Amino acid sequence: MLDAYRKVVNNLNANVPFSAAYPSADHLLDRVFKGHAVYGRASLNRTLSQAAGELTRAEDAVASFVDKLRVYSISDQDDTGVWIRQRYPQLFVVSLHGWNEYTDAAWNGISGEGYRHFDQGGPESSLVSNEWLQQHIRIGPLGSHYLNWSFIMEGDTPSFLPLIQNGLGHIEHPDWGSWGGRFTLLDQTSQSRVYADATDYVQGLNGQGFISKWATIWRWRQDYQYDFAARMQWTNEPTFSKNNHAPIAIVNGSCGPSPLEIQYNPGDDVILDASQSWDPDGDQLSFDWFHYREAGGRGLEGFTNGKEAYPRSKLTLVSQALNITNIHPNGSVVLLRTKDSINQTLNIILTVRDSHALPVATYRRVIMQPYES
Repeated sequence: MLDAYRKVVNNLNANVPFSAAYPSADHLLDRVFKGHAVYGRASLNRTLSQAAGELTRAEDAVASFVDKLRVYSISDQDDTGVWIRQRYPQLFVVSLHGWNEYTDAAWNGISGEGYRHFDQGGPESSLVSNEWLQQHIRIGPLGSHYLNWSFIMEGDTPSFLPLIQNGLGHIEHPDWGSWGGRFTLLDQTSQSRVYADATDYVQGLNGQGFISKWATIWRWRQDYQYDFAARMQWTNEPTFSKNNHAPIAIVNGSCGPSPLEIQYNPGDDVILDASQSWDPDGDQLSFDWFHYREAGGRGLEGFTNGKEAYPRSKLTLVSQALNITNIHPNGSVVLLRTKDSINQTLNIILTVRDSHALPVATYRRVIMQPYES
């Protein structure tokens, strides 16, 4: 695999800034080591538990060390994860569902609706089919190593998708949601930092609404698959102008992966202006804004009318907390009209896409905080 990567890394780097270059094959080889050649309890979390069990630092130094760790353990898959969480309750961990209930885990949302039989009619299943992958991913020296899947595609991938700095997710805030899904703290007492599967309410491909943990991932499927396809094209083509690249999203003069934070009073009208956004390939851009109601661990509490949470039968796909109206015809400038009765943090997501056949997306998260909060 790394031999194939060696053949394409220069092509990849022709498509990114020097400051964000892909590492050399030798750099990666120096950091690749053989792990436990077994499965289950004898492996997986064992490496982490061994390191944790052999810590010899002073108590405050151990606490500082543990505070730096960010663990996403796909379904645990052994018993050591429980031991680690009990011994180090302040360890930041994303992984929780019923023991051995792999079918119930959020990570299946990456591509597993056919094999696991959930949310039928919601996800765009064609984008994770072997046929689509054959056309768009299994190309060139590196892509030829991408095997035909038998169960589900990229089952472990949600564990590192939150690391992609595309303006949507944040590694310190699993509850905000990202391509890797959305997760909330088990409790709000700060006695532990364990995050468990959460749910989103999403409109599916068939137009129906779906409330599920899997939807926290598959709702972004077109974007993460099209981004994947664009990068695989980079591996074959060193000429920047012949490839597709993500737009640059700018809101109210601010850009970058970190959220834009603004304050508001309930009932305020707020203008968000993304008209300065641009595309490195000169493509026309489209703009989509929505209120991510569940973000921040709100869950169904985010579906409020100002007095109480809507029962499930009254959930609506369009937010009731505010109205979003286009000021510019292309949607680059919008007016957010908040309601007097709503006094809560609002996560607004802008998605900017180019006009390529497989459009690539960049996001900008705007977090609106009430002044008195």
